[in-house]
Amino acid sequence: MGLYVYVLLGLLGFVWSLRYPPPPAGEVRTVTVELFEWGIALDPTPLPAGPIRFRVINRGSIGHAFALALVGSERATRVFGPGQTEMVDADLLPGRYAIWCPVPGHRERGMEAELRVLAVPPSAGKRVLRLKRFDRNGNDLLDDPEFFAIIDAWVARELDDATFFLAIDLWVGRRPISSVAGM
Repeated sequence: MGLYVYVLLGLLGFVWSLRYPPPPAGEVRTVTVELFEWGIALDPTPLPAGPIRFRVINRGSIGHAFALALVGSERATRVFGPGQTEMVDADLLPGRYAIWCPVPGHRERGMEAELRVLAVPPSAGKRVLRLKRFDRNGNDLLDDPEFFAIIDAWVARELDDATFFLAIDLWVGRRPISSVAGM
């Protein structure tokens, strides 16, 4: 038990500074958005936080545009014709964002959607599934005995470091396991 305390104390300082890294400098994720009468298709969603380039394609038969609501501002394209493509760049923080076609009347006819941006990369979903197996009482929290079982698994190299550090963050913060990936 004493080893666990030292391991835990040694790692806690590191965990507080651990954040899911943004893409390497210069790397921008590209997301395709398709506009059509009367909808918006977005793939993939949810997105990880960070710089995003929206590649917006007009798949409809009339002019459309793309708008993204940001805190205190908005990013939008010009109205562009069928088969044409426009690009929009944004640095997104975790949260929910409205996207829509700003051409008058189009939003009201259904050309709107919600974009979810997560603080963690999509690979965190696999980590959540690994941690769920330790949740013996099904309360979606890592209680002390469950967390100590995670430490045992990590020491035995049954868990990777990123999953272990995520478990520490959840245990210390008393956050639900499902909160990680917005599940």
